[in-house]
Parts: sequence; C-alpha cells; structure tokens
Amino acid sequence: IMGTLHMSLYENWQRYHVQQREIHYQLDEAFLRVRDRFSFMRVEGLTSLLKFVRGLQETDLAIFLKMQEEKEMNVIRHLFTHILDPPSSNPYPSSPIALQERVVALSLVQGMCLYHPPSRLILCSDMKGIPVLIRLLESTHTSEQMHAFNALFSVLVDSDATQEVFVEHQGVETVVQLLQDKSVTVPVRAKCAEFLAFLIRYVPNGHKIRGDLIERFGEDLVTLLVKTVHSLLEKDPAAAGETFLQALDNASSSSSSSLPSPSSSTSLSVQK
Repeated sequence: IMGTLHMSLYENWQRYHVQQREIHYQLDEAFLRVRDRFSFMRVEGLTSLLKFVRGLQETDLAIFLKMQEEKEMNVIRHLFTHILDPPSSNPYPSSPIALQERVVALSLVQGMCLYHPPSRLILCSDMKGIPVLIRLLESTHTSEQMHAFNALFSVLVDSDATQEVFVEHQGVETVVQLLQDKSVTVPVRAKCAEFLAFLIRYVPNGHKIRGDLIERFGEDLVTLLVKTVHSLLEKDPAAAGETFLQALDNASSSSSSSLPSPSSSTSLSVQK
C-alpha cells in the first residue's frame, strides 16, 4: 500500500511539474512576441496570450496564478512596459503601438485583475498604471475607451488603494467631462454614467463624490442615476447608463444654464 501511495504522489508531482514547464514555456513565447519590434508580431503575442489565459482551468490556472508572483512572469508588468506605457526612449527602432494592440492589452488587464487581485496593486503602485488608464478614457477611439472603462472596473473593484489613486489623479473629473461632452459617442457617455454610479456605490468616499455630482447635475438627476443603475446593475447596466444619459440630455436641453461646460474648472476630487 505504501509503495502504491508513493508512486501516486510521485506521478502527481511529475504531472504538476510538466504542467508548470508547459505554462512557463507558453508565457515565455507570448512575452517574446509582445516585446517584438513589429506591430503584427505584438498583436499575435497579445492575442495568443489572451486566448491562453481564457482557456486556463483548475490546476493550470492555479499554477499560472502562482507564477504571477514572479516579476518576470507577471502579465500586467509586460503589458504596461511594452504596450500600454512603453518608455519614450527605446534603444531599438520599433513600429508604433497600434490601436488593436492596446485594445487586446486592455482586455488582458481586465481579466488579470479579476483572476489575480494582487496584480491590481502591481498595476497601481509598481507600474503607475491608473493615470495611463485615465488617459486612455480620453482616446478618440470608442473601442479603446470602452475597453479602458472595463479595465478600470476590474482594477478598482474591492480595492480601496486603487480607488484612492483613481480619485487623486482626477479620474472622476475626467469621467464627468466625458459624460457632459456631446461630441463623445453615446455608448461611451452611457458607460460614464454607469461608472459614476459604481463609484458612488463602492468607493469609500462615494458619499463625497455623490455630493459633488449633485452640485453639478442636481439632486434629481443623481438620484435617478443611482436608482436606475442599481436596479439594472445585474440585468443590463448599459441600459441603465443610457436611461440616465437621456434624462441628462433632456435636462440640458430644457435649461442650457443648468450644467457647466465640459471645460469647467469645478473639481470633483475627494477631500481626504
């Protein structure tokens, strides 16, 4: 019996290390392409990495998440270093980062922060990534803006530290300005409304954010925002954002002086 038990333990150990080596190899291959000089190779690396992460299950996922504790294996570090926030001084000529690269990278950020919560702090503290994501909210490409919002949702949820950094870097003000700007696409503005309701509900100083929003939009609109988004949060948060957006635009049309212009200097930063 003991011999059988030892053999079973050895087989399990051997199987685990085979899986570990395979995951290590897959990550190395993807990272090699992600830092390539040419855009098409980086897209290939990012796409394969996204597919690989989405396909992980049970033991493979546990091994992968354990590897995220190693600096050279951490996906978030590679994404920001090579795609989302590459250094301005690159000793090697490289093709510009393309929109498709950033969109896939943002999808990976979203997934990694949900799979591996410690990566949120790596993104926030080590990579200084929250200001980068805030800048991407102001992109001229709707797809990039939407993916940046989705990434921020996963970065901020259940994390007081990342929420504080987001507020400190005028993230709330950026979202409000996008919401008010009618030149911004409707899906992005609706996402802004959904995002503000999320901040009011989950950020520790959400009551302060709510008060600032009431000063800008009026209590009726902010109450509508909170009630509508909360009631549809599980079913269809996008529809909730669109409902609030329609009410906001109607209010703006009926009284052009009721809202400051997007360039208003009014600050929504939370006072600590």
